[in-house]
Amino acid sequence: MTWPLPDHPELHEELLAAYGDPARGYHDSTHLAEVLARVEELLAMLPVPAPDAVRLAAWFHDAVYTGEPGADEEASAGLAERSLAGVVDPDLVAETVRLVRLTATHDPASDDLAGQVLVDADLAILAARPERYLEYRSGVRHDFAHVDRDDFVRGRTRVLEDLLARPRLFHTPPAQAWEAAARANVADELRALAIVRHWDTGESGAVEFVDVDGFTAGSPAVVEADAAWPAAYAELETRLRTALGPLALAVEHVGSTAVPLPAKPVIDVDLVVPDPTDEDAYAQPLRDAGFVFVLREPGWHEHRVFRGSDPAANVHVFGPDSPEVVRHRLFRDHLRAHASDRERYATAKLAAAAATDADEDVMDYNRRKEQTVREVYDRIFCADPWLAAALTGSTPARASR
Repeated sequence: MTWPLPDHPELHEELLAAYGDPARGYHDSTHLAEVLARVEELLAMLPVPAPDAVRLAAWFHDAVYTGEPGADEEASAGLAERSLAGVVDPDLVAETVRLVRLTATHDPASDDLAGQVLVDADLAILAARPERYLEYRSGVRHDFAHVDRDDFVRGRTRVLEDLLARPRLFHTPPAQAWEAAARANVADELRALAIVRHWDTGESGAVEFVDVDGFTAGSPAVVEADAAWPAAYAELETRLRTALGPLALAVEHVGSTAVPLPAKPVIDVDLVVPDPTDEDAYAQPLRDAGFVFVLREPGWHEHRVFRGSDPAANVHVFGPDSPEVVRHRLFRDHLRAHASDRERYATAKLAAAAATDADEDVMDYNRRKEQTVREVYDRIFCADPWLAAALTGSTPARASR
């Protein structure tokens, strides 16, 4: 790592020690080395008027890191200002400090070439190889271990969505070659975050009932697993595919009857259609096939529910990108493979049904077993590195360490 002030080795060592703090996750000496390498790569191709300011800003930009966005950049800028005073020209100090502060927003002006180089180098990790990007994700979670996991998932989702909403992630012409890989990585991380996000029952907003007046009151009847459930599902799948033809992109048996384990004697089916909001395309054909349009939940992945009878069924309509379809499949397959969680969930279901009063409904039943469902999901997620990176904050070992 090139140090631009060879006459001041003590400052060099101080910064190396800061980035080498073993408590750090992503914002460590590996990140520093990667940013410095990208800075030199871009400086070699671009006429930046004060290249040493960019180099110094790269060294100082994460010198202070506590996981407090904005405050950390300001503290790092202050450290640069104090450390460089009397060491380099005041104009170079001022430019270095300005550039460090710019890393709080990553939004340089169109005529700020120095700022563009630093910001592009700092965000170059977004275009990393998939395995390095996975390390980056886990390292970021480590750095924000003080943040509750659900708050982290929501906050990280907002950050990434804001990045994708930008017309471009990189500003300098050479770095724009990284754009496609970066957007693919960010979109992939957003998919993982959507899968691991827990939704509280009712969090999605208002439920809009369509052909019915509301949920049926009373404790749900949970019965022992029935060997007839797979055949009942097969019949339902045939009816759904016949009714919708190519609009039925996927039909899958999910829920407890698919495991199987004790359940309400109602077959849960995930039906994937091209666009759940285009109800004109599929609602009437499903009605014609004997299904009742129960409700829509626009705030929860544009979820729709249709009810079937003979056999009794709940058909959950989602779009092709819905994370809930993935969650349902993961949950089903995990319970099929893990007897301990299968038994734990069966016990929770029976207890929830027994506790649900006559004046309550299925949503109250769902709330009572929600904690067990979350615990099972978290075990599923932590077993998959792609999903676990959003949750555990454990940084994989690197060859450079």
